[in-house]
Amino acid sequence: TQINNQAESDISFDRLTEQIKDNNHANPDISRIIILNRRGLVRDLYERLKPKICNLRMLSTDFTPKDRRIILSQLRDQFTLVSTQVIEAGVDISAREVWRDIAPLDSIIQSAGRCNRNSEVTVGHVNLFKLVENGHLAAVPPYDGFLIQTTQEVLSKYGSLIGEEKYYSL
Repeated sequence: TQINNQAESDISFDRLTEQIKDNNHANPDISRIIILNRRGLVRDLYERLKPKICNLRMLSTDFTPKDRRIILSQLRDQFTLVSTQVIEAGVDISAREVWRDIAPLDSIIQSAGRCNRNSEVTVGHVNLFKLVENGHLAAVPPYDGFLIQTTQEVLSKYGSLIGEEKYYSL
């Protein structure tokens, strides 16, 4: 995988929604996971994308563990999943692309573990962005602002494209 670090600049919820719609229109036959940091944002994005994207699913801790397993079992070759960080650990799922809101570095790397897990493509893309709502980072809360700032400082030293071979040194 490779992290495409776009978190140097802010993105609004409206612009993020448009980018995902455009990406889906240009690449309708791929699998993608969009990971946001709060359940409300997941629900909002899901509702905005629902009329535009086929095979769209949502996952968060709003669902019981049993329902989460059912949703995950329904995902096939082509899907778009909007999720919280519940997808990061202990879930055997692979997507060609992962879109991830800024988070602490360990969460970003965990998210990258959901990308190209089964070697579907030569390089899977993890598109990292920094969602801002009403002038505030959407990642704070649930994460501490210091952790987000530190993550951004570390990532900035590696440029905008960070190959998987550099994850350990991050």
